[in-house]
Amino acid sequence: AFENHRWLDLLRSGKAIEKITAKGVALKAQYGWILPAAFNITQDKFIYPIPARELLINTSLVQNPGY
Repeated sequence: AFENHRWLDLLRSGKAIEKITAKGVALKAQYGWILPAAFNITQDKFIYPIPARELLINTSLVQNPGY
C-alpha cells in the first residue's frame, strides 16, 4: 500500500529540497563531484504552469510565478 507516494509526500511536507540537497551532498562525498545544475533546486521549480486554455476560460486565474 502507498507505493510511489513518497515524492508527493515530500512536496506536500516541504521537505523535497532538503532531501534533494542531502542526496547531492552524499553523492559529492561518495564520488567527489556532482553535476552543479542537477541540485540547483528551488521551491518554484515544483509548481507547474497553468495551461493557457484554462487561463483563457477562467480570467480570474493568475499564471504561476516563472511562467
